Amino acid sequence: MEAEISDIISKSLHLKGLGISKRIASIHRNHTHSIDQLFFAGSGEILRHYHGGSCAEGTSILESDLDKMMVVPGVIVCSDVDAIQKMNCHIFEMNSNNCRPGFTKLTPVHIENSEYDLFQMYQKNIREMLEKDERGNLWFSSEKFHQFLLSIPASIPPDKRALPTHYRHGPAATCEQTDSQGYIAGEPGTKIEIDYSHGLLMEEWPEEAKEWITRQRHYCWPGKALVEKISNFDCHLVPVGDKSSNHQHLEWRISFLLCELELVWSFSDIQIQLYFLLKQILKLEIESLYPDQLSSYHMKTAVYWYSETDDITQWTGYELLDLVKRCLIFVSCCIEKGELHHYFHRKRNLLFEKFIDAKGKLLVLNKINHLTETILPTVIKLLAQPHLDRAWTKCSEDPERFLGYCRSHDFLGPSFSKLRYKNELRSLFKQVFSVFVSMVESKIETLRLQSKYFETKKTSEIDEDFFYFLIQFLDLRLGISFQKESMKDQNRIHIEMLRKDAEVFILKGTELDALSGYLYLATFYLNVNKTEMAVKVLKTLIMKHNDASFIYPGWCSQKKGIKVSSSICRQIEGPFIQEDTCVNNAVGFDVIFSADDVSFVPDPVKFECILVQNEFDDFIVIHPVVYMYFMMTITFYKSGNLSKTLENLQKLDTSVNEAKGGMQRFRALNLLGYCNFLVERFNSAYKYYIASIEETYTFGEPLVLETMRQIMAARAIHNVFRMTESRLVVSSDNMKLIDPSTNIVRTVFALADISFWAAHNENKRLFGFITRNRQTGLPNPSFACHVFECNVSAEEICSAIQTATKLAFQALMPSNDPSLAGEKKAVEKIQKVKAKEKNILLQNIQNLEDADSDEELNKLPLSPDGKYLVLTATEDDDEMLEDTNYVDTQMTQKVQDLVVTQEEEGVDDSEA
Repeated sequence: MEAEISDIISKSLHLKGLGISKRIASIHRNHTHSIDQLFFAGSGEILRHYHGGSCAEGTSILESDLDKMMVVPGVIVCSDVDAIQKMNCHIFEMNSNNCRPGFTKLTPVHIENSEYDLFQMYQKNIREMLEKDERGNLWFSSEKFHQFLLSIPASIPPDKRALPTHYRHGPAATCEQTDSQGYIAGEPGTKIEIDYSHGLLMEEWPEEAKEWITRQRHYCWPGKALVEKISNFDCHLVPVGDKSSNHQHLEWRISFLLCELELVWSFSDIQIQLYFLLKQILKLEIESLYPDQLSSYHMKTAVYWYSETDDITQWTGYELLDLVKRCLIFVSCCIEKGELHHYFHRKRNLLFEKFIDAKGKLLVLNKINHLTETILPTVIKLLAQPHLDRAWTKCSEDPERFLGYCRSHDFLGPSFSKLRYKNELRSLFKQVFSVFVSMVESKIETLRLQSKYFETKKTSEIDEDFFYFLIQFLDLRLGISFQKESMKDQNRIHIEMLRKDAEVFILKGTELDALSGYLYLATFYLNVNKTEMAVKVLKTLIMKHNDASFIYPGWCSQKKGIKVSSSICRQIEGPFIQEDTCVNNAVGFDVIFSADDVSFVPDPVKFECILVQNEFDDFIVIHPVVYMYFMMTITFYKSGNLSKTLENLQKLDTSVNEAKGGMQRFRALNLLGYCNFLVERFNSAYKYYIASIEETYTFGEPLVLETMRQIMAARAIHNVFRMTESRLVVSSDNMKLIDPSTNIVRTVFALADISFWAAHNENKRLFGFITRNRQTGLPNPSFACHVFECNVSAEEICSAIQTATKLAFQALMPSNDPSLAGEKKAVEKIQKVKAKEKNILLQNIQNLEDADSDEELNKLPLSPDGKYLVLTATEDDDEMLEDTNYVDTQMTQKVQDLVVTQEEEGVDDSEA
């Protein structure tokens, strides 16, 4: 019975999140190699960095960090100085005398600055990092090198790309980064720890580790081919010494990062699931009992050793739970003996000076023993799979009843293979898009280097389907970059050449996926004023995929599928995907633009790009269906096709509504508000702009609530019960705090500077708001959070502020501005003739709506330059049409003036 339940748990792991399996690990391998090789190519094949840790392995859990190791250029380490030729770089020789296994000291052999010397880049002389010991021997100090690395961000001019505040964590500089938009962690505002380390390249494997290559093995893992492959990988030295050594500050640790990653990527489904479960058990059940003794690295090493000493060909899902128990017993034995050998460097003991406290050691051993006896309920609990949790609870934790319940569920039976395939595709697409995110901010010079690299050196480390997406998106970004360059150039010939290159590269990338590739092309045509071509591309897109469905792997909607039926594109819960479907036709990616794409995108998207120019993740994403209907609305509007404009505006409204619950939905609401403004639906435009502001609550609320929590905690700790009283006055211009006894204004907050407000979700007397503070001489404003305890409901105050913003907005509307009386009259004239104008439009452009070929399009009455339809109007209508042009011109000027003002003031993201 336990074997069958074990197989059910194994199947559930395939479906957990984005899956835990060999295929998922392979997808992460592709992602890691893509990111690392793009960086290498973009540096002109000079700099290398490598990703490691759970995110690279494909075994990440919620608390997993991001690990990066940069290989220091211009430095090489050798074990035999006579065997290496003099090179134009710094050369050091390893000396492991009096060092514990796995550690070494470095003595300088040859100091020579190379062209790409890291130390010179930051005005540092490597000789300053050399240090003599008590015997007068000269060594390369790992401590001084690490301090140099920690000082690098301070020497970088203030910029959003500089590393934020960081601290030392072993050989790494660990920084905490806010995932402000939720693109990495999945939740906006999540704090992410990123470990940056630097490694020195070793000229060959350390002598002690060569035993791993020649080691006699009784079973099949790792196989001979894998051993040979890994033996050719580089090893590195990282700046961290042995804590028990008197010369810790001079010692370096040997790192087998690349070798260990390759081993994990070679794991079978059961091996990687075993590793994942052991990590989860450690994190949730063991770690808190005796902190800083065991790590996921110990668990991974245990799986390495157990896999080598057992026949893994016999490991199936039916043995998974038993394997977890056996590995836990293995770890327990290692703790008792105080010895766990490093897998590559056998003489290094990973439990050296661990579990010194006998009481803590016994506590951990007893816990592991208990876990082996209760492995089934333990694993079900830590998996946190809702369907398994419900079944286990419903069956009163009775294994037999639980098994019967699971057998009756289709997702673990006949449908399992289809669900697994779809989950693996979703994981593939998410990792692919993560690569897109790393590329979207690249400058044209970097993109050219990357394109050239992959043209001449197609890597065998990246699978064909993953590589396809990488190249397609690279072409798209090159095309967009060429178009942006053309808009900076003054030479007409250069402009035409750049635009031609832009069109060629964007056309090459249109088959990126089912939707977004064509949307980039339509955006290009709109950018170069080829509106008819943009319309044609969008119509082709719908017709091409009629009655088809795709996976949506993005962040902008909770619905995970897209379906095109009867020429209408909708978001759906989950698509049906045939296993023989070509991968690029099975997905619709989010449309992604960098903050630097302002000159390329349509007007309302320009605002979105501008608002993220000072963010760490300075790019935006928009749901492909939302962006498609937005593009259709504005292209038909520019073409003068009112009926099609309104038809697609309704579809845009539907698609934005379908995206409820998705990240950054306020961008979609802003686009919808803009399109309503275009067709003079001012009340609707206002409604959607206000809704977009409310959507940003997702980002401000955690900050306000955390500030409230800290203030209330501080009041309790310091026994502060009486605070200064003020009267709050809210108007459509500002908020004032007034002394209730003297009526003197203590402070004033301009309404335009209040970016967020909220009431506490439990204590309705607590109210807080965030203000923007403009400071002279600084490029960006600072922000402050203010918290008050009220004698009325905080929700009433929030309602008053919302009303004030509504009044302020209405004051800006043309209908309420006396200075626009002339424009108002002109608008009224236009509305009177709207019926006539509509008939004229329908009569002249009906053929355009239905035209599916160039031949039919050419028959339509166009202006001499081919840009606009020639409309037929009576003499009585001429005056009104002239008034229309007057209103458009005046409103355009006012919008342009508003843009300039907002750019100068540095509008905050939540004030969109």
